[in-house]
Amino acid sequence: MSPTRWQPSATQAEMWKNADGRRPYRWVMIAIWFLMMTLNSVSLTAYPLALPHIAHEFAVSPDTFGYYAGILSYSLGLFIVYFTDIKGWMSVRVRLAIILAQAVMIIPSFLLPLASSYTTVIVLRFVQGLWFIELGLATVQLKGWFRQSQIALALAAPLSALVVGSAMGGLLEKVLVQASSWQTGDYVTAGATAVATLIFFVFYRDAEGYRDFLVLSARSYHAARKDARCPSSWRLRLSYMIGLSQLATTMAFASIPFLVPALGSAHHYASGRIADTVMLYGMLAAVGVWAGAWLGDVWTRTTSTAQATFRARNRTRTISQIAAFIGFALLLFGGAHYVLYSVGAVLAALILFNIPNYWAEMGEVTPPAVAGNFIFFSGAIASSGFFLGPLISIVLIVEAHSVETAFVLFLFIIALSEGVNLWQNTVRLPIDQYRLPESSERTE
Repeated sequence: MSPTRWQPSATQAEMWKNADGRRPYRWVMIAIWFLMMTLNSVSLTAYPLALPHIAHEFAVSPDTFGYYAGILSYSLGLFIVYFTDIKGWMSVRVRLAIILAQAVMIIPSFLLPLASSYTTVIVLRFVQGLWFIELGLATVQLKGWFRQSQIALALAAPLSALVVGSAMGGLLEKVLVQASSWQTGDYVTAGATAVATLIFFVFYRDAEGYRDFLVLSARSYHAARKDARCPSSWRLRLSYMIGLSQLATTMAFASIPFLVPALGSAHHYASGRIADTVMLYGMLAAVGVWAGAWLGDVWTRTTSTAQATFRARNRTRTISQIAAFIGFALLLFGGAHYVLYSVGAVLAALILFNIPNYWAEMGEVTPPAVAGNFIFFSGAIASSGFFLGPLISIVLIVEAHSVETAFVLFLFIIALSEGVNLWQNTVRLPIDQYRLPESSERTE
C-alpha cells in the first residue's frame, strides 16, 4: 500500500488565521534568523577586505577585471538564485530551501582555503552567493509568526544581520587575516556558520497552521472565477516598479563592501583604519535597519487601507535614499579626509534603512495565495542590482582607473530609484483589484 500523502488541514489553517500574533516562540525565531544570517553575511565584506592577500597569492594584478572576478561571481549568485522558486515551491517548503541555501554557503567556505587556482576561487564564490535566497525565505516564514503591523520590525532581525555580518567581516580582517592568513579567516567563519546552522534547525518551527493556510488559500483562489484572480507576477506593472524603486538599495548594498575599502586604499589609508570604517558603518547601518522597521510599523498602525500602508512604507525608502545620496556625495568629494570618508560610508550604508519595509510591503500588496510568487519575482528584479552594481562599478574602476567614477553612478541611480518610488504610489494595488474568497483571508 502506498503511503498517504500529506494533505493540508482546514482546522490548522483556521487556527493560524485566528492567531493573535502574541506567541512567545516567535522571538526564538527572530534570534535564530539573526544569528545564522549574521554569520552568513560575513562573506559580504570579509572577501573584499582579504582580496589583496588572495590576489597576491595567485599573482593577480589589481588593475584587471580578473582581480574583481570573485566579487562579480558572488554578486551573480545573489541575483540569479531568485529565479529558482519554480511554481512557488519555496513558499510551502521553506525548511528544505533553507537547508539548500546553508549548504551552498558552508561547503564552499571550507573549500575556498584549499583552492589551487584562482578560477576555483571564482567558482566557489558564485556558489556562495546562492545563499541570498534566504531574504525571501525569511519574509515568507516570519509572516506566519507576526501580524502585518509587526512584520517590518520582525524582518529587521535577519536584515540587520546583513550589515552586522559586514562589520564582523571588518573585525575578521583586523584580528585574523592580518595576524594569520585569509585561509584561517575562512575556516573560522565556515565553522561558526555551521554551528549557527545547527542551532537554527534545532529551534526552527513553522507557525502552526501557516503552511496549511497557504496551500488552502491557493486552492480556493484558483477555484474562484477567473476575473477575480490576480494575473501572474510578470504581468503586474507593480512587480517592476517595486523592483526598480529598490534598485539603488541592492546596487549599493552589493557595492559598498568593496567600494568603501577601494576608495580608502586609493587615498592610502592604512588597512586597519579602513577596517575600522567598515565595522563602524556596519554597526550603525544595523541600527538604521531597526529604526526604519520601527518607523514603518508605527506609520502603518494608523493606516486603514492597503494603499495607505504601501505609501507609508515607501516613505522610509525616501528617507534612506536622501541619506545615501548625501553619503555618496561625501565619499566622492570629501573622501580624502578620513572623518568625511567614515561619515560618508555610514550615510551611504543607511540606504538599508528601508529594507524591512520593502520586504514587508511585498507581502501586503497582493492576495495571500500569490504573495509568495510575487515576493520572489519582484525580488528577482530588485536583485539584479546585486550584480549590476558591482559590474558597472568595476567596469568604471578598471576602465577609468578611478574609483570615484563609481560614486557618480550611484548619485544618478539613487535619484532614478526615488523617482520610481514616488511614481509607484499612484498605482492601484493588486490586493485591491483582486480579492480571494472571504474564507481564505486572515483576520487580524
